[in-house]
Amino acid sequence: MLLTIGNALNPLEYAIVDTLQESIERIASGHYTGQWKPLRDEVQKFAKEVGSQILVGVYRASLLAPAQVFYTHAKHAHEGALIAIGESTLQEHRGFPMLIDLADGVCTRTFGSESLLGPAQTIYADSGEPYRHIAERQSRN
Repeated sequence: MLLTIGNALNPLEYAIVDTLQESIERIASGHYTGQWKPLRDEVQKFAKEVGSQILVGVYRASLLAPAQVFYTHAKHAHEGALIAIGESTLQEHRGFPMLIDLADGVCTRTFGSESLLGPAQTIYADSGEPYRHIAERQSRN
C-alpha cells in the first residue's frame, strides 16, 4: 500500500501516511518469557508514549526512481522528508539516500562476518578444538 501511494507521487513530492503506533503496540504486546518478562509493562508504556510520534511517509526523488518509505519524528516531519528526498536525488536512478549506501558499505567492510572469524578461530584453537566449528569450505585451505 505504501509504495502504491508513493509511486503515484510526482518527483520531489512526499506524503505522510501513518504513525507507527499500531505496529509498535502489536510488537510490544508479544510474549515475554524468562529475563524479559519483568520488562513487559515498561515496553508497552514505551510503545504507547512513542508510537504516535513516529510517522511513516513515502517519497519519490525522481521520475526514474521508485518510491521509498521513510520514518520521521512528528515534530520534524517536513524536514525529515526534505533530507531524505535531497539525499536521494544524488542517485537519480535509484532514488535512495546516498548516506545510507555509504554507511552500509563502511559497516559491511568494517564489521562484516570476516571481522569476527579470526578472533573466533583463535578462541577455538586455544580451547583445543581448532577445527570443530568451522564450515566445510573453510577447511579446504
